Amino acid sequence: ATETSFNIDGFNKTNLILQGDAIVSSNGNLQLSYNSYDSMSRAFYSAPIQIRDSTTGNVASFDTNFTMNIRTHRQA
Repeated sequence: ATETSFNIDGFNKTNLILQGDAIVSSNGNLQLSYNSYDSMSRAFYSAPIQIRDSTTGNVASFDTNFTMNIRTHRQA
């Protein structure tokens, strides 16, 4: 079986559907929360991603991983 892979090294607002407090910073980081305790957000990739083998039509397996940075909220 052939493997398809891709790496998203920075986000572009035009490729995402952002909801709530989600933003894409000028350096390409996706920020899913704001500096508040009640922040909520979601981000979706705007185009469908095929997860079927184009030859057999069988559902293809996939793995995903991501890195996130969690920082504590500091009182001023």
